[in-house]
Amino acid sequence: MKHQDPSDAITKGLAVCAGYAGAYAAIALKAGLECVVVNGDGKGFGYVPLKPGQAIPPYKSNHAWNAVRIDGGEWKLLDACWGAGHTSADQVYTKHFTPSKFTMSNEEFGLEHYPEDERYFFRDDGRVISWEEYAVGPLGRDAGEAVTIYSNPEEEHGIARSSITPALKEIKMSSHAPDDVIRFQYSNICSHWDHVKHGKGKPYPMVLCIGGLDGRKQDYVGLQTNGYWWWCDVRVKDLGCRGGDVHLRAVNTVDGKDCRGLTAKGFRERGNVGCSFVGVACWKLV
Repeated sequence: MKHQDPSDAITKGLAVCAGYAGAYAAIALKAGLECVVVNGDGKGFGYVPLKPGQAIPPYKSNHAWNAVRIDGGEWKLLDACWGAGHTSADQVYTKHFTPSKFTMSNEEFGLEHYPEDERYFFRDDGRVISWEEYAVGPLGRDAGEAVTIYSNPEEEHGIARSSITPALKEIKMSSHAPDDVIRFQYSNICSHWDHVKHGKGKPYPMVLCIGGLDGRKQDYVGLQTNGYWWWCDVRVKDLGCRGGDVHLRAVNTVDGKDCRGLTAKGFRERGNVGCSFVGVACWKLV
């Protein structure tokens, strides 16, 4: 890997992350936008979360991305390299456009990107995150395993991965009274996100699949939404029994028909017809 200027990346069609970022900045500047290349650490290919008690690794710079000034003077962080495709475990590159790498909030972006220059965090709250805080992640080292998330929720459903709660995989039944209520929720990848304009179409109805009082009857609880947040509140005793699972699923067909845009109320009133689902997240009852 050697240094590449934007003309090299564009004419040869080959580049590492710095080549992508340099080419993006060159095009943005030609278009009259303010844009900079940001260097730092990225939790990309080969990244493994820290295990409980594991020492914080030293800082390293292994990635490059961009910050561009958009409408209203706001600086927006984006990753043209990760937004163009990905590398698999066997080192095969797959070209695949991922819009969320250009649209997610700067706070969400910062969970996987750490700039070596503290001027380039561009968080709404103005915070400068320490390397230690970034390395351990939002849950910390000793909190436990994160909730299981399937596929690519950003691209498939416009979901901000870090907003999915409860954030931990295990829901400890003994820590709650039977009538305690647990909220399951998530948000769109940013406040400007529009499912039709930016995504794959109107959103599917989302349901929480629970075990019910005896843990055997599968019940579906539809999520409410205000257009940005999606949520449902469930009593602990209704979730099921220890050893069972709770699933967040998108309902993609009802009676064999695509059901984008169907409301939670419409799903409840569907009658005795078949449905198919796509998994989004999963929790374990312990």
